[in-house]
Amino acid sequence: MLGPLRAWRNGAPLELGPVKRQAVLAALLLRQGAVVSHEWLLDAVWGEEPPAGGHKVLPTHVNSLRRVLDPEGTPPAETRRSP
Repeated sequence: MLGPLRAWRNGAPLELGPVKRQAVLAALLLRQGAVVSHEWLLDAVWGEEPPAGGHKVLPTHVNSLRRVLDPEGTPPAETRRSP
C-alpha cells in the first residue's frame, strides 16, 4: 500500500487516528470477510516483536476504529443457524 490510509463518510474525511491504528485497519481490510485471530493481527501490525502491552493496546485500536467508522453503533448482522 502506498500513501496515507484515508476514509470518508458522506463526503467528509474521517480521522483514523495514529499510524498504528491505521495499520490495524489496513490489516483488517487486507483480510476483509475473514476471521482473524488476535495473534495474527498483532503480528500483522507489529511484526514478530509486538510491544509488551500489545495485547491491551490492540482492542483499544479496534474499538476506536469502530467508533470512527460506525458512530451509530450498528449491531452486527444476526447469525442465522440452519434448522
